[in-house]
Amino acid sequence: MENQPAPQTPFTGCLLVANPFSEDPFFAKSVVLILTHDSEGSLGVVLNQKTPFEISIVDQDDSPTLPVYLGGPVNTDDSGFLFLHKIAKLPEAAHVCLDWYYGGDSESIMEELPTGKINRWNTRIFNGYSGWNPKQLQEEINNGHWIVVKPQDKYFLPHVEDIWEEITFSILPHRHAPYRDWE
Repeated sequence: MENQPAPQTPFTGCLLVANPFSEDPFFAKSVVLILTHDSEGSLGVVLNQKTPFEISIVDQDDSPTLPVYLGGPVNTDDSGFLFLHKIAKLPEAAHVCLDWYYGGDSESIMEELPTGKINRWNTRIFNGYSGWNPKQLQEEINNGHWIVVKPQDKYFLPHVEDIWEEITFSILPHRHAPYRDWE
């Protein structure tokens, strides 16, 4: 088995980049941030599937809004949202990677909205999430469905719809050109 890459292992804070030839209709061209990965399974959110919905930051007609992203196929009909943010001191928030946290006390998040501290640069709102049973994610990685990538600040900018292409082009140079024809 010469020339085979070493197996990749997922970890909390890693990015999963969908294989360019994936036939999964939900995860095609997706980049998933793993929020937790442990013996009980894995939880993540898709970073680059923006919905047409936005949430007003304050209750005024001309207030700034935050886009809502589709975090995954699980609990999309639930009325709750999952927050990814940079509020380190938010009660019950869990560190994910870099200076990003997820969750936390929802009342505290709502209190932060009108202060102007929450914006497109430091907060993402997700409806639904992506989840895997124990060992399921590792099996999908071993079968070539995902490529594990370390997070970088540039993948968390407000306009992340094209990060799949950016990451894929950087990790698979010249391997499957022309890249724009991947469909």
